[in-house]
Amino acid sequence: MYEVINFGVNGYGTVQSLIQFRQAMQERRVPKIVVYAYAGFHVERNVYLRSWRKVIRFFSNLGQQMVPYARFGAGGELRYYLGIVEYNEFPLMRHSALMHFIEQKYDKLEENYYHSREVTEALILEMAKVAKEKGITFVLAGITDSQGTRKMLSFARKRGIKAIDISVDLDIPGYRNSPYDIHPSALADRKYADKLEAFLRRDGLL
Repeated sequence: MYEVINFGVNGYGTVQSLIQFRQAMQERRVPKIVVYAYAGFHVERNVYLRSWRKVIRFFSNLGQQMVPYARFGAGGELRYYLGIVEYNEFPLMRHSALMHFIEQKYDKLEENYYHSREVTEALILEMAKVAKEKGITFVLAGITDSQGTRKMLSFARKRGIKAIDISVDLDIPGYRNSPYDIHPSALADRKYADKLEAFLRRDGLL
């Protein structure tokens, strides 16, 4: 019998997961294993890019929201901030496909400018460090079949972090919560769990 505690929250990225992890280590029993479920799109959340602000601006009707994020400081160190949830459109975006195209190109430049992937790598290394200090086995589990996720899993393995791809094909009927939302359904969650359990047993962790 195993006790599993799920800290997953819609809209969270690696920064929030690291905050949750640190807080849990102060308030809860030290677990044997910590699994971070990673998706390639977390990178835009971690540095609070315009592309992510564009998505979450719809929640502004809940009142002013603050979002934690991380970026590199002038000396290359990881620094943490709180940002207000706000988004400013490019002029004429609602009427011009060209302006929308320009915005997409700008957003991509911003992703590279803030070193989104490298910041996320640093956050995952920090999670692994916290786990090691507590004697916890840390596992990075990729939950999306994307190039970004595969690169992060490869990065983790090269740094000696246990990593496994547990992604499933969400285009299979019944694997999403459609028509309510696009998130994985309970059936897909079972597939994630089966793959993760098989990996943990194969590695002698269960």
